[in-house]
Amino acid sequence: MTFLVILMALLIERFFDWSHVRSWNWYKASMRFLSTTFKQLPAYVVLLFALLPIALIVWIVQTSLHHMLYGLVEFVFQLILFLYCLGPQNLWAEIYFCVNALAHGEEKQADEKLNLLNGITHEKANQKPLQRLPLVWNAAMKRVFAVMFWFLILGPVGAVIYRAIEQSRVKGKFLIWLEWPPVFVLTILFALGGHFVNVFTCWRVLIKRKEMNNYEWLEKCGIAALGEHEVEQKSESTQVKQAIQLFDRALIIVLVMFALTILLH
Repeated sequence: MTFLVILMALLIERFFDWSHVRSWNWYKASMRFLSTTFKQLPAYVVLLFALLPIALIVWIVQTSLHHMLYGLVEFVFQLILFLYCLGPQNLWAEIYFCVNALAHGEEKQADEKLNLLNGITHEKANQKPLQRLPLVWNAAMKRVFAVMFWFLILGPVGAVIYRAIEQSRVKGKFLIWLEWPPVFVLTILFALGGHFVNVFTCWRVLIKRKEMNNYEWLEKCGIAALGEHEVEQKSESTQVKQAIQLFDRALIIVLVMFALTILLH
């Protein structure tokens, strides 16, 4: 069922835009209430108070729907929840807006969109061409891949917990730790979908560093997968398009591997 939920959700997300029904304002309001009410408590405790009821409700509903109508109700519940945890903006719609903007010489509009996709709200100068690529991959990881990763590991509860923490102002190292495993897996998929040797060389350099920098891993490994010298010769719009296509290949690879695992068992 997990494979079917992810496959169906990704197909829906890829070709339809559901951003208008994915609001997390209710959660942000509850976080503000808890932060004000329990301001004497550490931030991570307040975050825990916010997460526990949500995770518990999802687990109870998931358990109660198990095997109901031969699993159909459970499937619909997981599909809706997974779709809700993606985004909140539609990744592909936003990225292809940037591609079209760059193709028409509208660099400022494209960069503003990429910045907003990455939670950068302050005004920023136009990006250099290759600096746009890690913004694409970082947005793809946060909005799609990390949700899929934790859904695979922990089910619906995992997807909800990741998105809730990502939407919280109390992030810090929680989010870095949560995102490190999907970032590492995503770079492996980049290697399989691009220049494997180049990415492996990046791993050997980055793995020696003591501090985890998820953004740098995506940047170095992604550009290595595309081939830095090759991608530099492309137009700015083509570079961004190749970046999202690399992510698409990564999704296809993981889905194929998942399907083969199911068939072999």
